[in-house]
Amino acid sequence: MNLTMTIDSKILKQARKAAMERHVSLTSLVRGYLQQLASQETDQAKRTAQALKASFARNRRKIGRISWSREDLHAR
Repeated sequence: MNLTMTIDSKILKQARKAAMERHVSLTSLVRGYLQQLASQETDQAKRTAQALKASFARNRRKIGRISWSREDLHAR
């Protein structure tokens, strides 16, 4: 997939220099950063879910199937 971005020329120059120092392309450098960012977000979501499950377990609550519908919640 292609991506078009507008980047300040000073930042772009610094990024190209960083890529050259690492002997990688700018595309590879950006791809690696985005992969790392996405992985961190996924890891954080997993840790949050695990903490929630642990909290339910400590408080003896079950996480199960939803047995109610939206209409049930809003019934008058």
